[in-house]
Amino acid sequence: MKVNDHDDATDLDELFYFHEIQELEQKNSDLQDRLNECSQERDTFRVLLDEKEDLVKQYEESLRALRTEHNKYLEINNNLTAQLERFIDNQKNNSDEIRYLKEQLESLSTENKRLKEVQIDYETIRNENNTLNDQLS
Repeated sequence: MKVNDHDDATDLDELFYFHEIQELEQKNSDLQDRLNECSQERDTFRVLLDEKEDLVKQYEESLRALRTEHNKYLEINNNLTAQLERFIDNQKNNSDEIRYLKEQLESLSTENKRLKEVQIDYETIRNENNTLNDQLS
């Protein structure tokens, strides 16, 4: 019976190992399936990452273009501000000149009135002189 016991023990060992191998193969298969799922997820994420990186590049390019445009507008604004300041200074100078010319005009107008009065006085004196000359002759 010892041989039979030995055969039974060997059969049990083989059966045990067979089940253990099946379990390990099943675990291996499950792990392979999980690995495939993870690989698919990784590939999906890689595609998404590539798309997002492309979007980031596009956004960065747009940002660079906007910064360039912004800088151009700043330069235009600075130029216009300088032109406006020069224009305002010119207007102030023109206003000062206009004020000066108005004062000159008022002065000349006053002088003109005075000269007209003097002319009238001279005409009156000349007329009187002519009258006296006529009377003397």
